[in-house]
Amino acid sequence: EGTTTTTTAAVARGVTNAETKKNTDEDDDVTETTTKVTSTQTIIVVSIVLGAILALIRASVVLANANAGPDVTSALVLTTPVLTFFFSAMFRIEHFSFREVNREHPENVMKVLAILSVSVSVAVVCSYRGALMFGDPKEYEAPNVLIGAIWMLTNTLASSVAIVMQKMIINANIPIEIVNAAMTGIGAFWLLIVGFIAHGTSKDVWTLSSDGLYAVLFGAFFPSAMNLIIFAKSSKILGPNITARYFLLQPAMTWVLDYVVLKDAVYESYVICAFFSAMAMMLFASANSFVRKPKEEEREQQV
Repeated sequence: EGTTTTTTAAVARGVTNAETKKNTDEDDDVTETTTKVTSTQTIIVVSIVLGAILALIRASVVLANANAGPDVTSALVLTTPVLTFFFSAMFRIEHFSFREVNREHPENVMKVLAILSVSVSVAVVCSYRGALMFGDPKEYEAPNVLIGAIWMLTNTLASSVAIVMQKMIINANIPIEIVNAAMTGIGAFWLLIVGFIAHGTSKDVWTLSSDGLYAVLFGAFFPSAMNLIIFAKSSKILGPNITARYFLLQPAMTWVLDYVVLKDAVYESYVICAFFSAMAMMLFASANSFVRKPKEEEREQQV
C-alpha cells in the first residue's frame, strides 16, 4: 500500500511538472511573439518618422540652393554639429551644462569656443565675400537669400534630429540597417508625392533622357544609399556628435572640388570660413579628449 501511495504521488508530481513546463513554454512563446510584434511596430513607426525627416532633408537642400545659392547653403551646413550637440545634450546622450562652463570643466569651455568659431564661419560667408583669390568668378544672383537660409536651417535641424535618433535607435538595439532601408523607401515615396504636387503628372516632365537616367542611378547609389550606410556606421562607432563634427569639413571640400573640377572662384571669405571651421573641429576634439582623461583615470583607480 505504501509503495502504491508513493508511486501515485510520484506520478502526480510528474504530471504537475509536465503541466508547469508546458505552461512555461506557452508563456515564453506568447512573450516572444509579443516582443516580435512590438519590435516590428517600433521599426515601422521609427522608419515612418525618419522617412519623413529624410524627405524633408532632401527637399529643403534643393530649395535652399535654388533660393540662396551654393555659398550660403554650404556655409549653413556648419550649423549641423552645433544643433546635434544641443539635441544630444537635451536627450542626455551627452552631458553639458552652461553652469559648468568654468575652469573645473575645460571640456565645456572648449565646446562653447567651438560653437563661437562656427558662428563666425557662418557669419563671414553670409555677410562678406572679400577679394577674389583665384579661379573664374561667375555672376550669380540669389533670388531670395532669406528664404534659402530658412530652408537650409530646416535641413540642418532635420539632419541633427536624424543623427541623434539613429544613435538612440542603436542604443535601443533596433536593427539600424532595416530602419535605414525602410526609411529610404518611405522618404522616396514622400518626395514622389511632392514631385507630383509640384510638377503634375505630365509625361514630358517625368520622361528621362539617358543622361538623366544615369544621374538618377548615380544619385540613388552614391549620395543616397552609400551616404546612409556610412552615416549609420559612423554614428554607431563614433556617436552622433563626432559624426556631426565632420560636417565642418563639407564647405571647404565643396569649394576645393568646385575649383579643381569647375575652376570656380575662391574668395577670401571661403578661406576665413575654412580656418574657423578647422578651429571649431579641433576645439570639439580637444573637448572629447578632456572628457576621456578623467574616465581613464577613474578606471585606473578602480583597478
